[in-house]
Amino acid sequence: MSDYQQEKQTLAEMSRATEGSGNSASQAEAADLTLTPYEEFSQLMSALEGAARQQQLKNEQAIQQMLQQAATALNDARQTDQISRRVQAMQQALAQQGPRNNPQYFLKMLQQLGQQVQEQLHQTDRQVAESLQQAVSSMAQAQAALSDSHSYQQLSGLVFTCEKTLQQWQNPAQDTVH
Repeated sequence: MSDYQQEKQTLAEMSRATEGSGNSASQAEAADLTLTPYEEFSQLMSALEGAARQQQLKNEQAIQQMLQQAATALNDARQTDQISRRVQAMQQALAQQGPRNNPQYFLKMLQQLGQQVQEQLHQTDRQVAESLQQAVSSMAQAQAALSDSHSYQQLSGLVFTCEKTLQQWQNPAQDTVH
């Protein structure tokens, strides 16, 4: 089978996959063989557009997930910073006044600190559960990345086929026999 025929077969398979047509492989190949270079190029461009749009949607979803993770990390950093500032304020008060300082002040500060740490603990527990869910999602993302790789390989093949078809369209006398 020549490169051109393999490319046409790949195109036929992609067309069936993207359009969900009920045609058999032999019917699709027979239909493709009767297309003019212009018609074939037009179909190839439609397939390229659909594949590029699908990849764009996948990328946008990945960006949304990353933004959500970044927002969570930023909130965690703020909470940790608040806890650290509270501890530093207590250390500074202890260093300045030593044993003369009112223990009630430290008790109040420790209660506030304990409450803040408990809130952060609950948030962290939720994040653990979400992370476990994301681990499962990461497995799905790995599968999607493999699919993306396959899609890009198909896109590359389509671009190559488009170039060959465009050359045949420009130079109809050099058409090959199918």
